[in-house]
Amino acid sequence: MNEMRRILFIISVIFSLNAVYANEIYDEIKQNPNKAGGVYFAYPDTCYNVTPAPAGYKPFYISHIGRHGSRFLLKESDYTLPLKTLELAHGSNALTLKGEGVFEELTKLYDFAKLRAGDLTEKGVRQHKHIASRMFDAYPEVFSGNNVITAHSTMVMRCAMSMAAFTESLKEKNPDLRVVREPSERNAKYINNPTPELAEYNKADGRWQTEYKELRNSTTPYERIIPEIFSDAAFIEEHVKPVNFTCQLYNVFAGMQNLDVENGFMNLFTDEELYKLWKIYNFRMYVHCSNCAYSNRVVLQNCIPLLNDMIERADAAIADKRIGADLRFGHDLNIIPMTALLGFDGCNHVVSDPEEICEVFQDYKISPMASNIQMIFFRNEAEDVLVKFLLNEREISIPCKTDSFPFYRWSEVRPYLLGRLTTLTTESR
Repeated sequence: MNEMRRILFIISVIFSLNAVYANEIYDEIKQNPNKAGGVYFAYPDTCYNVTPAPAGYKPFYISHIGRHGSRFLLKESDYTLPLKTLELAHGSNALTLKGEGVFEELTKLYDFAKLRAGDLTEKGVRQHKHIASRMFDAYPEVFSGNNVITAHSTMVMRCAMSMAAFTESLKEKNPDLRVVREPSERNAKYINNPTPELAEYNKADGRWQTEYKELRNSTTPYERIIPEIFSDAAFIEEHVKPVNFTCQLYNVFAGMQNLDVENGFMNLFTDEELYKLWKIYNFRMYVHCSNCAYSNRVVLQNCIPLLNDMIERADAAIADKRIGADLRFGHDLNIIPMTALLGFDGCNHVVSDPEEICEVFQDYKISPMASNIQMIFFRNEAEDVLVKFLLNEREISIPCKTDSFPFYRWSEVRPYLLGRLTTLTTESR
């Protein structure tokens, strides 16, 4: 009997903690609705505290992987599909007064966004210039003299443009830097390396895609918003798919924060609706990009070439004092699994239940627009090398021993990282 009480007590504690976490996240989104945009959350332009290096150690090298900055919505249809529905309803006198306002706002937005789908925005340019400027100011020794700065990106234009903005900012501060920029398909083989196993995991009828569609269909809160926009029940029955249309409007809402325009959709959803919509797409980003319990770590295995590159280039920079930094520019699909592979605190939870996922993984914290991972290297006169890790410019811990966090000895971090690679490589065979 006592054992049963103990089990029931543990279960009640777990449920209580889950409720606390859920309330905290809901409150966070309520205070800043833009966070409900998930990976569309625009990078917060904030300066964080930089822990001084231990006595005698100076920064000499930075290894970086960054996501492109703020962009327009990914596809032209992200704008045109909801607009066509609203346009048809407008012509059929099937819109409410609020619906007419939404139609007008989306028409203006599309006039601005037309043929720019996926393009980097001016805000995205500023994000990378500001991140680079803060990096330079925090670690000026890395960017002194004519140090070599290597910058690689995929051939996706927004990544190449992000790279250009970042390195331009560095050159503005020190024109003598030798900056080598390379946007190339060759870089995709290690920055964004799709594998057959990953393609199989992501197939349209695969487990996570099926679960995501089921969650989307069962959870999307359309009951209030559809009749507030459309005045004709017959029109809704014939022309509107409530789940699809609601998610389309949510996508537009999420993306507008990345443009230098007023968000006319800010009051379209209630706090509760935004929270529910965020949970759906947060689930999608976790099972698609992180260490989901049933993924068999194929998403993390996709990052093996990228981590190998980071280790090899760090070794080269330790040996060659002319190398200042290696910069890489890719996507959220690179940032999110790398945080799990590196073992960043709070980024490597292995779960599968949708309710658990939103408690242990919040996409807007890990990969907003312009998200980045930085490894900052320091050494002393005895050539002892330390390294610290930053996620979105904030110092973060890894499961490796240290007596001076956020600093770790490279002699201990390197074997840890190689061990992670060995485990993944073995599993992939």
